[in-house]
Amino acid sequence: MFICRKKSRRPLSDADGRALKLCPHLIIIPGHHRLYREASRQVMNIIHDVTPLVEQISIDEAFLDVTDLPGAGEQIARDLQTKILQEFNLPCSFGIAANKLVAKIATDVGKSNAKGKGKPPSAIQVVPPGEESAFLAPLPIESLWGVDRKPHQYSWIWESERLVICLNYLSPR
Repeated sequence: MFICRKKSRRPLSDADGRALKLCPHLIIIPGHHRLYREASRQVMNIIHDVTPLVEQISIDEAFLDVTDLPGAGEQIARDLQTKILQEFNLPCSFGIAANKLVAKIATDVGKSNAKGKGKPPSAIQVVPPGEESAFLAPLPIESLWGVDRKPHQYSWIWESERLVICLNYLSPR
């Protein structure tokens, strides 16, 4: 386990200290945000070569619309994954689905399934159109992008084309 931070000479923060207490073998290394940002720019350039329909949502995440491109989404993802690995030696994961929400969750599920194989996950998870309900049903509510709640407080149901989140009211005792 590693923690990256901007300056290696900076004193340990409270969070770093707590992390070291919980994990005494933790290695704290300096972060290299400039290099990370440059690698992100280069990867995004490769992605933009495939499709101009890119919505970058963070330094290392983007949604791609490949609807009108020839070939299956999975093959486009495999080609991108191979090119990014060959050119930059960077793993990357893809979630392929009919909408952004399910694609984001699919990426997380794919990475989670690929972990523990001795190297960073490099996954492709496909959710075919019409299979969203079956894919989402067994997942915990915190799998939903942006939801960070206790799982027993929420449940979710896929209804036709929309996701419905139901709050289960827990009365105080």
